[in-house]
Amino acid sequence: MQLNSIVLLLLLPFSLLNKAEQPISSHIAKPKIAFCDELAKILAGMNDNFNALKGNEMGHKIKYWNSKITLPNTTSNYILTNYDFNGKPLTNSYYAVLGGNVGKDEKQQLIKNFAHFMDNCTLPGFTRKVDEGIMQFTDDPALTADAAQSIHWVNKAANMEIALTYYYDIINNNDKVGIFFKAPYKAGAEAQKSSSSTTASKFTIRNYLTEEIMGYWVNFDGMEVYYFSLKPNQEVTMDSYTSHVWRIKSAKNNHILKTTTLVKGVEILELK
Repeated sequence: MQLNSIVLLLLLPFSLLNKAEQPISSHIAKPKIAFCDELAKILAGMNDNFNALKGNEMGHKIKYWNSKITLPNTTSNYILTNYDFNGKPLTNSYYAVLGGNVGKDEKQQLIKNFAHFMDNCTLPGFTRKVDEGIMQFTDDPALTADAAQSIHWVNKAANMEIALTYYYDIINNNDKVGIFFKAPYKAGAEAQKSSSSTTASKFTIRNYLTEEIMGYWVNFDGMEVYYFSLKPNQEVTMDSYTSHVWRIKSAKNNHILKTTTLVKGVEILELK
């Protein structure tokens, strides 16, 4: 099978900081950031403790971080690790606040509107269900009576859950509407990101799959930076550096197909 090569315009798209250590970009434009694009980053993070999304660590007794991204149509976004009584990490949760201090009808409208955005995105492995009532336990009958309908998406195989719900914020002592992404803690899932290097590496990617793929450089902060897309039977060669991390995803459903760290001056990745 013969591959059709893509001709690239080699550009330096980043700032002068670390300029010599950035991979060279192709002429293919970065896709527009939309709700589903940001949601996909959070869904991917459920598989590795949300490492790539963790910003500044905020907690001391409670371990949590600000998120590096903000899910569209939400306000505060943060990541929390939950522990058992012996200090063993159990789960990781991504919280995004939609709003708060509003009546039941307003809460219900917030949930309904946000569910519309979710339903237009791909949630691989998740099944939607509808529940009633407040997410967290409370003995306050007024709060229970004011609870809006909640919507959950469950991935039983991976033991993951997404909850779009009304809840009571025990820290700020008020009620809010939010969406929560909860996944098991993955021991040994270290954050993957590129390391600084001045040793050049030519990285060739060949797409032998029957679907289109997208290529991302994982930068020094662990964030994905889009660089190219390849249709079936296409290839591309990137001018990069050793110790840089590259991630290949399905263009159809954003599934991670391969993550690789360059170690040689010439490397070839064939997707079959």
